[in-house]
Amino acid sequence: MSISSLFDKLDEIVSIDILKEGNKEEFFVGNPFYIDYETIKLLTCDFWKCNVKGIPKGCFLLAFYKGEARKRI
Repeated sequence: MSISSLFDKLDEIVSIDILKEGNKEEFFVGNPFYIDYETIKLLTCDFWKCNVKGIPKGCFLLAFYKGEARKRI
């Protein structure tokens, strides 16, 4: 691999907006059910984990809050 192709690949990688990419529905793995300053507990299922080809233990996950639906009275 040449230096210029290496730099092209690095430019491609760093130009990815991880907040935009991570918020795509195909990367959904579950819903949080407990959050504090040190811990988040995630409710997931095998179907969602299989869709993303697994979740490695200790990995870094991005969490997006879309708000709760409000009931109209």
